[in-house]
Amino acid sequence: MTDQQIEQEIQAKGLTAPRVTPADIEANIAAEHYFTAAEGLGGSCNGYKLLDKVNGTLDQVTFCVLVLRNGTKIVGINYGSVDPAQHSAADGRKYAREHAIEQIWPLLGYELRSNLRAMKAPAPGLQPIDTAPTDGTTFLAYRERDGRWGECYRVQRDDCEMWTFGGGSAAVEEWPDFTPTHWMPLPGTPK
Repeated sequence: MTDQQIEQEIQAKGLTAPRVTPADIEANIAAEHYFTAAEGLGGSCNGYKLLDKVNGTLDQVTFCVLVLRNGTKIVGINYGSVDPAQHSAADGRKYAREHAIEQIWPLLGYELRSNLRAMKAPAPGLQPIDTAPTDGTTFLAYRERDGRWGECYRVQRDDCEMWTFGGGSAAVEEWPDFTPTHWMPLPGTPK
């Protein structure tokens, strides 16, 4: 199954979670270069003709170097056909590029996962919610499970702990998921 077929299947199922797509891969490629082992060796020394008489197939080993937008270089290799008579330079480039593309998927997956985690991470200066005031003082709160911010206050009553967060209120014992995870004081009034 090709990458495009997989993407079509994902879209047909209506899956909408953030993901790396074939279009993302292509958009991250800033430049691509192709050469054979024979060209590489020939460019590096004058001994290619002697070596090629021994090997005779270095022109069938194709390299694809993809340069990504951030400067990362990815190398794909196609070793050519077993039967030199079946060799095609176009196929060598095609399969070398496919090999390079296979290596980009995990890199962009890592980048996506890091970005998603950073979006959920609390802002600098936030403190754990268990250190927030309990006297009814209003503060800015953040809840990790849904990435929500809101004005908040909490009051410790004799029978329970009550939270007001983003316009709603609940007792912690009854609605534990309602509780924010971090807090910080509200900013002062501008002067």
